[in-house]
Amino acid sequence: MYSAPRRKTRHKASRSGVVTLELILWLPIVMATVLAAIEFGLILVNFKHVQFASRVGAKVAAEELASSTTVPSIIDIHAKVNRALSAMGMSTCKVLLEQNIPSTACALNNSDQFMGVCTNCGPPSTTLPAAGTPSAVPGGTVRVTVCVELSQLTPDLLSSFGFSTTGKVVNASTAYPYKHCIEYDPPPVGAGSGPAAMTPSHLVPDLP
Repeated sequence: MYSAPRRKTRHKASRSGVVTLELILWLPIVMATVLAAIEFGLILVNFKHVQFASRVGAKVAAEELASSTTVPSIIDIHAKVNRALSAMGMSTCKVLLEQNIPSTACALNNSDQFMGVCTNCGPPSTTLPAAGTPSAVPGGTVRVTVCVELSQLTPDLLSSFGFSTTGKVVNASTAYPYKHCIEYDPPPVGAGSGPAAMTPSHLVPDLP
């Protein structure tokens, strides 16, 4: 007369064990999915600040006057980039400056430069076109690449699941035409030398 209740109790206990087992199996997957969504969301949001810093660096490099006393320095660009990143509590681990400026009188340093300690961050795979070629911008182009450690963009939430941000780097690059070195016409005789005496033979619009 009491056998039916005992079977019902055993059935409930068995079902409870199955639910517990399912929860144990699915909980890590659910946690990893939630943490991944949070981490990648933070990376996407904060990467915009890295892109902005690269635009700041390129703007500094492109808008410096073509004068021996105001030639833009990688040190100056690095400082401006870090100032832009500091607003979000970040700093760069490396800044790279590339150029294809044809005139050595106007060249930033007539060579590519970098400042920083990141060894796993380099310029984009696409190189700037050689100066004087049809695809090159008249007066040359400068490109600044900003490298930031991934751990500065997001907490290391997925390290327990085998994905760690430690040692990983993200980078953003921006290229601008070099505004003050536009294949200048020779200055009139007696006009002196320097940027003030130069007349640009190509017009370059103001940078955004």
